[in-house]
Amino acid sequence: EQVLIYRPHPAEAENKRLQSMVDKYLGRFFVISEHSVKQWIAVVDRVYTWFSTATAEAYAFGKPVAVLRPVKMPEEIFKN
Repeated sequence: EQVLIYRPHPAEAENKRLQSMVDKYLGRFFVISEHSVKQWIAVVDRVYTWFSTATAEAYAFGKPVAVLRPVKMPEEIFKN
């Protein structure tokens, strides 16, 4: 059985859609914000990220990583 642990980005505080998914996938989907990203990466099998420096951390730990983009990234992010 697969379990998904979602560590929310600090910008996702009080996200009602995440709580809805916890309720829908009871016992298979968890939202846990405790501990650092590095600590979670050390103990998981795979890393899926959407907007985080966690990608570099996953590579450093030798973990398989996939970058998911559920929303278009704002152009301002790519400007110096």
